[in-house]
Amino acid sequence: MTFDQIVALAVLVGVVGVLIHGRVRADVVALTGAAVLLLLGVVRPVEVQGAFASPAVIALAGLFVIAYAIELSGLLGLLIRQATQLAARIGATGIWIVIGLCGSVGGFLNNTPVVVLAAPVIRDVAQSLRLSPKRFLMPLSHVTVMGGLLTLIGTSTNLLVNDMARNAGQPVFGLFEITPVGLSIAVVGGLWLYFVGARQLGRAVAKDEAEAARLAELEAAQRAEAAKAKAAKSRRRALPFGLPRLGEARNQSDGSGDAHLGDVDLYGAADRPFRVRPALMSLGVFLIVIMSAGLGWAPIAASAFAGAVALILLRVITP
Repeated sequence: MTFDQIVALAVLVGVVGVLIHGRVRADVVALTGAAVLLLLGVVRPVEVQGAFASPAVIALAGLFVIAYAIELSGLLGLLIRQATQLAARIGATGIWIVIGLCGSVGGFLNNTPVVVLAAPVIRDVAQSLRLSPKRFLMPLSHVTVMGGLLTLIGTSTNLLVNDMARNAGQPVFGLFEITPVGLSIAVVGGLWLYFVGARQLGRAVAKDEAEAARLAELEAAQRAEAAKAKAAKSRRRALPFGLPRLGEARNQSDGSGDAHLGDVDLYGAADRPFRVRPALMSLGVFLIVIMSAGLGWAPIAASAFAGAVALILLRVITP
């Protein structure tokens, strides 16, 4: 192996290791890795500049801005809440319909805000129907990811591959050119999750809940015994105040009760107030971007960048 190959491999391993550790932001880690490669001469400055000027990067940045504007206006949260309220009346089938709708939205918007907005409301509906949320949250993530295969802008990987094809002198992909393949994968994967994956998750959930209940009872009994021993030792009558309920025993150590990590952030995103003017403007800009790219009026990078700039000029979002 050459020096450049060894350094590139070492930097890759280091970047992945730091990302797994999770203490440093992903963008800082990635930029640090690029800086190391640049300082050691593995890549040239012109190559780094070319990477940042890539149409794929510009398209991603513009689409992120547009998706953020839609989320900030409360439109996406409103649509998900309305669909989930309908699902609450239908039952478990309604939850799967909402998951399918989220997968469709994932073909045009970044997967992360879609899942962040849908996860807490789907969880609440599942709990109200006395169903375990675990049966639906993981399929929600998978279906949204598969929805990203429906269009060219569904995932960043699609845009990067399109950029590589352009650099190699090959014809670029159209916005919906990959839809037949992506739709086939999404349909097969969704049916598998509905008929097979949900049952497997259901069995796993039942075992987990039974084990959690058993551990909670054991912990409650141990706490009660410890309280009795302490009372006997001090020769005074004491009541075991603070004994956790069975549902709280496993969370008692961190004082979180029945709360789940990230609930505040999730509910904050899902409960954004709906604002009509920003919602209409962001939705209109989004539709124009999709139309211009789909009809071939402008490249996706140009239309997405123009849409992001338009939202800033219209003061829908502030830089």
